[in-house]
Amino acid sequence: MFLTWRFLFLSTSRQLDRWSLQMAAFTGSIYWLTGLTAIYFPEADGLDPEFGGPGFPQRPLFITLAALGFTGSFLELR
Repeated sequence: MFLTWRFLFLSTSRQLDRWSLQMAAFTGSIYWLTGLTAIYFPEADGLDPEFGGPGFPQRPLFITLAALGFTGSFLELR
């Protein structure tokens, strides 16, 4: 939140605003990216054990939300 709203509290340059948006997009999407890597670890599932058996039902959701985050930052930064 600080990266996207700091212009209200501090005077910033256009370059710093651009960097802040890039970092906000990255830190906002890192959860989805790490969730997608769960499939590469041996004996790991893409979900918590208390929520079901084997499988990776969150894959479409993780891919969609990560893509939306990166698409939004691309459109904002072009």
